[in-house]
Amino acid sequence: MPCPICAAPARTLETEWKGMTLHRCGGCGSVYMDPPPTDADRHAMYDDPYLGASEGYYAKREKKLRRCAKRARMLDAYVTTGKTFLEVGSSGGFMVEAMRQRGYDATGVEVDKPGVEYARKEFPGCTFHNGLLEEVEARGDLKQYDAVYCSEVIEHVPFPGPFVAARRATAPISPRKDFARCSPRTGLRCSATASTGKRASSSTRARRGEAKRRSQISRTRRAR
Repeated sequence: MPCPICAAPARTLETEWKGMTLHRCGGCGSVYMDPPPTDADRHAMYDDPYLGASEGYYAKREKKLRRCAKRARMLDAYVTTGKTFLEVGSSGGFMVEAMRQRGYDATGVEVDKPGVEYARKEFPGCTFHNGLLEEVEARGDLKQYDAVYCSEVIEHVPFPGPFVAARRATAPISPRKDFARCSPRTGLRCSATASTGKRASSSTRARRGEAKRRSQISRTRRAR
């Protein structure tokens, strides 16, 4: 199978683990599975991975909410127009709730059904859809959003093309739309990107600067 990112045929074996074979593309350097998981495989992989939403993220509810509140404040500084928000891969709904608390009409999409049930129970002021993004978008359950957030999800997607197409349907990049995503970088630290269609206003830039300053202060205090 050629690289799902750049379609280059050249590759080298990266690793084999638990019956999965990963290759590194000789063109763009991306790492991908071949053969890739099917949609049924993906549903099985993420079917209740946290034991009824009782372990992992869910066991640290208040800590997750505090962390997401900080991220929401920083993300809010990038949203120049509108107050609708979508998180792709919303887990227990912590980031969705954090954005709701900042005045957004907030929605989450998550493939883990117990995670969606947990989120609906804990955060009734938000909207949550169960399924893969491509499935939920195809059902017509999603509208267009002013901001879309996707944290450490793209690496779980075997074919980025349909995923990105579904994402674009929810918020085409334009002067009125913002999209932020972060993903792990194999063997290195996590990288993050944010894109926006126009230069922010002076007040927005001021908020960004203040958020960055507070973040730096917080890191300094922890270091002490």
